[in-house]
Amino acid sequence: MNKDTIVRLAGSAVVGVSSVFAVWLAFIVATRPEPTFPVKQVEDLLKKSSLNKGKDTIVVITGSTGGLGLALAEELYRFGITVIIASRNEDRCKSTIDDIKKKYPDAKGALDYGVVDTGDLQSVVNFVKWFKSKYSYLNILVNNAGQHYAQGDTPKLSIGQKRTTVNKQGYDEVFAINYMGHFLLSHLMVPLIKKGRVIHVASAYHFGSDGSTLKPQRAGELIDAANGQERGFDHRHRAYAVSKLAQILNARELQRRLTAANNSDVISVALCPGWVRTGMIPKGAVGAFLNRFNFTVRCGTLVMLSTIFDDKLKGGEWTTNYVLPFMNTEPGLAILKIITMLGLRMAFTDLFALILVLVETRNYGYHTQRTSAEGDDKELAKNLYDWTLQELKARGFIQD
Repeated sequence: MNKDTIVRLAGSAVVGVSSVFAVWLAFIVATRPEPTFPVKQVEDLLKKSSLNKGKDTIVVITGSTGGLGLALAEELYRFGITVIIASRNEDRCKSTIDDIKKKYPDAKGALDYGVVDTGDLQSVVNFVKWFKSKYSYLNILVNNAGQHYAQGDTPKLSIGQKRTTVNKQGYDEVFAINYMGHFLLSHLMVPLIKKGRVIHVASAYHFGSDGSTLKPQRAGELIDAANGQERGFDHRHRAYAVSKLAQILNARELQRRLTAANNSDVISVALCPGWVRTGMIPKGAVGAFLNRFNFTVRCGTLVMLSTIFDDKLKGGEWTTNYVLPFMNTEPGLAILKIITMLGLRMAFTDLFALILVLVETRNYGYHTQRTSAEGDDKELAKNLYDWTLQELKARGFIQD
């Protein structure tokens, strides 16, 4: 039996065992009741938090006309916070504000909106200019807007086909929306933050990336993750995981640079809300299955609210709504190394994500978790940050 045959058999065994395990878990948890949003826990947290100054606390949330961003905006407004709805469609921004006010007529918060598309870097620059013209400071920036190629009614995975999926500046669409736009927004807004934090909404799906496509190869060239020209299924399949790893790396490198600059007024934290019933979930039978187990949108906001207002956070953490089973333990990370060598990392992560769907409600709460080894790679984080900074400077979106 040759080496290639052994590798294929080992890979098939791992996938097979994982599939059986996932089915077994489905039977265990299928009848579990849904968790409920811990209203009193959140209210107590906000009462104690030094970051809650009522209307004087200003929060910008990208992607907040729907899904988790909208649910978070509603909760903050209900608690008396000033919330800036930051999304790409002006009409939807206006109607969102109207809907929130109708839903909570007695709330003492404030609502405003600014148009921004994190997939269009010029739109990000324009949004910052608008914000500066109206507000003198910011407290919380929530980098929430996101996309992946399998979501919605018209997914763009297209097995067996090559596609060009790029933004206006020519970067991979998902990478631009999830990472590059938020990197630019954070860079431009951090100087305005007055006693607050930058929140990066990442994902446990970052375990699907080994970080290789985030490594700069030659000066002046795009990193592979940013190249959306004529890419096949594998690139699009990994794009979400890669962008979420990039967000975690950015969160931690930004924190290191804030610390080095003695900026104690701002901290940078990443989080994962888990599987939540939003527009990010694929349509059809797959989406229906996932939504049988997913958190409700309101439950999904627990980790977001906690990460915003938890005074104990120091910066650089990765927080979640659940306890990640096994994958981020020492044995789990060791197995992940083997899986990576077998070329099955993304497939394994897909299976693991299915397991997480089935068990995440078992430990619903607010937790600080360990990321993948790549998520804690300081050299990878520094090099990615430097590349992004130089790329955006070269394109004129960041001025020296």
